[in-house]
Amino acid sequence: MILPIIAVLGVAWFAVSQQPPPLPTPQAVAEWSKCDPAKVAFVIGTIPYRLQGPTWWPADTCLTMGYGDCKCYATIAKATLDRCAGYESHIKILKHPYKAPNHAVTLFTDHKGRRGYINGHDHKTFDGDTNWQDIVATVPGGPWERE
Repeated sequence: MILPIIAVLGVAWFAVSQQPPPLPTPQAVAEWSKCDPAKVAFVIGTIPYRLQGPTWWPADTCLTMGYGDCKCYATIAKATLDRCAGYESHIKILKHPYKAPNHAVTLFTDHKGRRGYINGHDHKTFDGDTNWQDIVATVPGGPWERE
């Protein structure tokens, strides 16, 4: 009987110990993550999803609210990476050919010239010569329309 309780407490401690501290601004996220896209995506993944309709909130507002949708996630990722030396980022609106609504992700080039995306808790980094269309094609939830 005591062993299952210890196991549950151990799992709970591990889950809590892996959570980032409260990060109310993109600058705080950049500092905590050390500009690692995997850690930025991890922070975004701790924010509960709640559809916000057509409204685009600033990253600070999304972080303070403590919930958001793909627009909030993309805004937080872009605002965070924009504070990182050598990073370039932009938000891309992806269109699905068969279903709506559209989907927002952040595409970036890091300080080493590699390209990638942050899509909520998901992220992926590619070689710098990878075509943006090929990167977008790997974002979960597709197929996405090609431009």
